[in-house]
Amino acid sequence: MLPCLCYTHFHLLTNFFTWLSCFTFSLSFLRYVVRTSALDKVFLSIKGIYYRATIFGQPVTWIAPYKFSIRIPTDVDFRVMDTFLLFYTKLLGFVNYTL
Repeated sequence: MLPCLCYTHFHLLTNFFTWLSCFTFSLSFLRYVVRTSALDKVFLSIKGIYYRATIFGQPVTWIAPYKFSIRIPTDVDFRVMDTFLLFYTKLLGFVNYTL
């Protein structure tokens, strides 16, 4: 599964500029999948919508959550999540650049 795409879809509790960069990277990756007709399978589950595409012969799977209102947990350290988000946005930007 492509964790950077899943994480950018799931990460909702950030400032506007971080959210906008995640949205832009995700949208550009989805445009690539549509333009190359790489989408193979789609599966609906309780967690969200699973997508599977074949890119350069490699199967890539990611999940997009449903648009429900969420309960914000109080015991989560969002600074750690922001560190992962920064890493994954840079990684997804590089992936989009190479595609």
